Amino acid sequence: ANEIIEKRGKEVPISRQQPVTRSFPFDLQRRSSRMKKIEARMKELPRLMAENKQSLSPNFKKVQVLHDTYHYPPGMFGNFDETPIRLSNELSPTQFYTDAFPPSPIIAPPRTANASLVPFVCADGQHLTTFLLWPADKVPPELDPLIARDFQIIANKSGYMNKETLTQQCMPVWIKEIDEKRKCIRPPVYADQHFLMLFDSHSSRGDLDMIRELRLNNIDAVSIVPNSSGVSQPLDLCPNGRLKSVLNKDQGWVAESGAEGYRIELCKRLEEGTAALLFPPTIRQGFELSGYLDGQAENCLKRVPDKPQVPNQVAQSYHPKPRGFALGAKVLTDQHNIDRWQDFIDSKDAKQEEIEEKRKERLKKKKAKQQEKEDLSLEKQVKMIDRKMNKLRNRNSRKRRRIMNETDISDGEEYYQDGCELNIDDEGEEDQTEDFTETEDADPESLNNDETNVEDESSEEENLLNNVPKKRKRNSPIIIDDDDLSPKKCTVNKKRTSKASKEAMQSLETESRWRQYKK
Repeated sequence: ANEIIEKRGKEVPISRQQPVTRSFPFDLQRRSSRMKKIEARMKELPRLMAENKQSLSPNFKKVQVLHDTYHYPPGMFGNFDETPIRLSNELSPTQFYTDAFPPSPIIAPPRTANASLVPFVCADGQHLTTFLLWPADKVPPELDPLIARDFQIIANKSGYMNKETLTQQCMPVWIKEIDEKRKCIRPPVYADQHFLMLFDSHSSRGDLDMIRELRLNNIDAVSIVPNSSGVSQPLDLCPNGRLKSVLNKDQGWVAESGAEGYRIELCKRLEEGTAALLFPPTIRQGFELSGYLDGQAENCLKRVPDKPQVPNQVAQSYHPKPRGFALGAKVLTDQHNIDRWQDFIDSKDAKQEEIEEKRKERLKKKKAKQQEKEDLSLEKQVKMIDRKMNKLRNRNSRKRRRIMNETDISDGEEYYQDGCELNIDDEGEEDQTEDFTETEDADPESLNNDETNVEDESSEEENLLNNVPKKRKRNSPIIIDDDDLSPKKCTVNKKRTSKASKEAMQSLETESRWRQYKK
C-alpha cells in the first residue's frame, strides 16, 4: 500500500499521499491530534446533582454525630469497594505499521468478562483481607501464587460483586477480622468499641439480614450519597488510581501470547498493583480527602460547588426513582432505618401476594370460561347429532340404517336402486336400543313370504318401479335375480352383493357418535 501511495502524482490530495499508519484499534495520527486538543466532557446529570455541598452536607452531619457518640479511633474506621479489572485472552495482539511511523503504545486486546478486586482499608493505613472475584467456575492454577492470608480468590462465574458473594463469603471474614482488631487496640478502647464501615449504595449491599448482623457486632454501616464516590469515597480518591496505573502499564509483558501467558503476567501485575493500592500513606491520604474523618468534612466540601451546576428547572424536575429500598446517604444500622426497611419489605411482599392472587383469579376465570366454552361446544355437537338422528327417523319410518344407492354386480354391471334399504347391526352385538327391536322384525307384516313372491310376480315388478323397498329378514343379504334387472328374460342365477353408498356410511358414523354421547 505504501509503494502505491509513493507512485501517486502531485495531483492526488495530500491526505491520500500519507503512508498507512494503522494499529488495532487506534490510529497514531488521530491519537497525536487528540493530544493537542483539550476535550471538555459534560458529567452525567446524576453526578452533577450529587457532587455539591447541598447534597453532601447532610450525610457528613450524620457521620459527625456518630463520631461524637462513639469516638472512633483511626483503626476503627474502614471502607471497601470493588474495582473492575479488564481481562483478555491474548497478551500481544497483532498490529501493522511502517518503519517511519512506529505503532501506538495503546493496544486494545480482545475483551473477555471482567474480574473485580475488592479491598478493605482502614483510616490508620492498615487493611483487611482483599478479595479477587474471578469470572469462572474455578480458580485458574496460574493465580495460585496470589493466594495468601490477606488475599483470597473467589470464582463466582460473573466476576462482579453480588449479594450472595458479599453476605456469605466476604462479610463473615471481615467481621471476624474486625473483632480481632478490636482486641489488639489498647485501652481506653474496649471490646465493645463500635466500628464505622463506609461503602457505596450498590445493590449488593441491600441485604437486611447482613445489616442486622453488622448491628449485632457493633458495626455502624453508613452509605455515601449515590453517584458521589468520585469525591467522597476514600478508595476512589487515591488507592484505586494507584492500582489502575500499575495494571495499565504497557511495558513489562514478557510472557508468550495466549490466555495462559496472559494470566501469568496478570498475576505479577496484581502483586505490584495490590502493593501500590495498600500502601499506608496512600490509604491515609484517601481518607483525609474524603472528608469523613472526625471534623474534616471541609476537605471534601471545598472541592465541590455549592449547588448543582444545572438550570433550576432541571434541578427541580430531577427525582430519581431507586430500585427497591433507597440505600444512599443513610446510617443503615440505625434501628429506625431497619424498621422502615422491614416495613418496605412487608408492603412489597403484601403487594406481590396481591398480584399473585389476582393472577390466580384471572387464571381461574380463564379456565372457567374455557371450560364453559368447551361444554357449550359439546352441547351444540350433541344437539346437532340429535337433530340429524331426528331427520333420519322422519325420513325412514322403518328406522333402517343403511340406504343403498349403488349395487356392484359381479360381472361388471352396475345396478342403481334408490329405494333399497338395508338394516345391519354391529357384528357380534345385539341391538338393545328402542329404535331397533327384534319384535319389530318379527312382525309378520314386515317379512316377505317366498310363496307370495312367486305367485304375485307382477306386483313385485310394480313395487320395484315405484321404488318400494323390499322387506327381508334381519342380517340376510340382498339377492337380486337377472329377471329383476331388465325387461329381457335372463337365466343368470348368481347372487349379487350390495355396496354401501356415501349417505349410508355417514348415517352409520352419525349413529355411532350419537350412541357414544348418549352413554
